[in-house]
Amino acid sequence: MKTKITLFIQIFLVMISITTLAQDSIPNNNFEYWNAIHIPKYWETTNIFLPPGITTVIRTTDSYEGDYAMKLQTINIDSILVPGVATLGHVGMGYTYGGTPFAHKPTAINGYIKHLSNDDEVFISVQFYKNGNEIGGGVWSTTDSIGEYSEFTAPISFSSSEIPDTMNITILTDPDKEGSTLFIDNLSLTIQTGLNENCADIGTNVYPNPTSGYLNINPSFNFKYDYFLYDMNGNKTFEKTGVEGKQEVLFNNEKPGIYSLHIISADKKYMEQKMIILSK
Repeated sequence: MKTKITLFIQIFLVMISITTLAQDSIPNNNFEYWNAIHIPKYWETTNIFLPPGITTVIRTTDSYEGDYAMKLQTINIDSILVPGVATLGHVGMGYTYGGTPFAHKPTAINGYIKHLSNDDEVFISVQFYKNGNEIGGGVWSTTDSIGEYSEFTAPISFSSSEIPDTMNITILTDPDKEGSTLFIDNLSLTIQTGLNENCADIGTNVYPNPTSGYLNINPSFNFKYDYFLYDMNGNKTFEKTGVEGKQEVLFNNEKPGIYSLHIISADKKYMEQKMIILSK
């Protein structure tokens, strides 16, 4: 099932950017504003494909904070499973596209969730685009049963020094599991102040990538820097501060997967992020 879900999420997160004025926040991030009980303001959901009275996404008073939160659920309609999907862009048949104007380079997406586990997996994804090309993003998922609201954090990595013009967030319940349910509230982005976002690519060569057990960090600059390694659940697995020159990172207890390497100058003026694939 894992392979099938991974393929689905890869297809689902194909997006096309739109061009309007830039902003720096998540619209209706706390899900307090609804045009109707099943229509969250600024978000589009799979409800647009369903007949009246049948919903995969609804407003709920079971919130972490404030009056409301969003509840998503995979339902069965005539033996066809329809996942709960909410996006800042638009929902297609098996994919999302578009997004909201955005002009920053966050380091993480955060929020509060409850997951009523049913041997299923739920996803929260954020992507950033510049002129229609994807330049960064992050994904968080869980199969754990989380009965009370808990905070999640997913690190964000960028592959370009450019500042994005579009952001999209997609929230998805398990498309293969009827009853897969997710509650979500209070989304936010971590944007580090004091960093020069225009100098995000500060000339660091990181290799080998993918790697099977070690990583070389070889900077072209000569100032001191800090570096931090995060897994895709936002857990910090390694850090070192005040270093200079070439560094070697050894993967000892880390599981195979995608990691985010954050490199920050000691004076906090420059930052670079790299997506690392551990394949051992």
